[in-house]
Amino acid sequence: MAALTRNEIRRRLTVFAKIWQHAERENADAKLFWARFYECFGIRPESATIYEKAVSKLGGGRGFIDSFIPGTLIVEHKSRGKDLNAAFAQASEYFMALSEAERPRYIITSDFARFRLTDLRTDATHECKLKDLPKRAGWFTFLFDDDAGEIVEESKIDRKAAYQVSRLHQALLDVRFIGHDLEVFMTRL
Repeated sequence: MAALTRNEIRRRLTVFAKIWQHAERENADAKLFWARFYECFGIRPESATIYEKAVSKLGGGRGFIDSFIPGTLIVEHKSRGKDLNAAFAQASEYFMALSEAERPRYIITSDFARFRLTDLRTDATHECKLKDLPKRAGWFTFLFDDDAGEIVEESKIDRKAAYQVSRLHQALLDVRFIGHDLEVFMTRL
């Protein structure tokens, strides 16, 4: 399968945000929510992530990581409106309980309505609402690019230009300007 373009990822995240805008309960919806999220990036969720990974906590007891990509990501998901700081503390406890080789660089906490991404290497934290995920697609390049660098916010002008180009691309597709000529035109643009 060919790599997805940033515009395609944004389009998929737009659809994802609309579909999940009313989700509320972790136990009822979180696994499917994350499976669909990964699909926005062209990732088969059943091959990329472990759901409900059991972890023996350092202080005793067991916990379960909601979604885990070894060496890359811990996701701690809560029901809508729950405290994301508490979710981060829980994810941090899981992080410490993992072997050194399994410890990820990123933690995402979410309550369906909000996403908070923390880069543990740089200690940078970014937060957005579900509806704003398409604008923040670049935050998640680490899901498909092993050499993903530090997360840098796009400037408003860059984002605006990208959306204009995306609209032009869609308009050309709508009038059936497709194939190699379209791709050459978009690349030159």
